[in-house]
Amino acid sequence: MLDLTDELAENTTDEGREKMRLAFQYSSEYELQYWDMCVKHEQWLLDQEGVDTLAR
Repeated sequence: MLDLTDELAENTTDEGREKMRLAFQYSSEYELQYWDMCVKHEQWLLDQEGVDTLAR
């Protein structure tokens, strides 16, 4: 995956690389929030009835 990402970055514009950087930054922040929620035993703010319906 790293090789593919490097290859794509080499073959794009500065604007494309900036979009790639931002996508990485956003995904990293979301992953940090996910693991932080796990440590704190938090749950997503979802309608519990809807969650129960999906679980069936």
